[in-house]
Amino acid sequence: MPIEFFDSHNHLDFICFNKERRQLVDNCYARGILFQLISGVKPASWVNQLNIARNYQLYAALGFHPYFLDQANENDWLILQQLITNDHKLPRQTIIAIGECGLDFWDKQTDRHKQILFFQRQIDLAKSNQMPLILHCRKAWDEITSQLVKKDFHHGGIAHAFAGSLQQAHKLLDLGFKLGFGGAVTHPRANRLRTLLKQLPDHAIVLETDAPDMRPAFINNLDTTPNNSPLYLPEIAAVIAAIRQQPLAELAENCLQNTQSALKLQLPS
Repeated sequence: MPIEFFDSHNHLDFICFNKERRQLVDNCYARGILFQLISGVKPASWVNQLNIARNYQLYAALGFHPYFLDQANENDWLILQQLITNDHKLPRQTIIAIGECGLDFWDKQTDRHKQILFFQRQIDLAKSNQMPLILHCRKAWDEITSQLVKKDFHHGGIAHAFAGSLQQAHKLLDLGFKLGFGGAVTHPRANRLRTLLKQLPDHAIVLETDAPDMRPAFINNLDTTPNNSPLYLPEIAAVIAAIRQQPLAELAENCLQNTQSALKLQLPS
């Protein structure tokens, strides 16, 4: 039986994919990458992102990325809720999560209070619509977990590009989240991340590319545009399988089931 993959996080709506998107999606299908989630970053992109996801029978998450909060206004919250309401009336739902959203404390000059307020509102939005969250986090996993607990959030989701500790991982797993791993683990110096991968249970892991970001180590041409592609998901999965000393087919099946569970999806057979 052919191996099937789910890219749980990419940005296929970005302009760098405009010229090749149709061919790229076709090539993904040919490689067994049958399912993809396009993750949202800002209100100005939502409609285009949603149209692309629908045109190619993919899935979408819509939300406010912490990098782009200055581009948001109060009316965007109403627009987002209306997009969700309209989408959920359709036979095939495309908007299946809120995000990517969260906290990015990498830059010490960032407005942390504003980030927390936006994250809290997105938790509330996901909770009221009974939808999972796609989490973005840098240097703030404990604060993110704290906010989820305070909000009594139990709809789970995916912690995108997880790079926290084993203890932080288990806290998120206990809250119903799965942990996303992508190109970062392919770099030989990612020792801490590789050690973490060896320690996690099978039910914890989902695959992602974050394309066009998070370039894998095996892309040698630094002039490659875009830097990353959903097409590289099988190679990323193979690296993770080798780290975990697990057959690729077994890892891919586990990750497919985990993604389906995290996003509350019934995938076509």
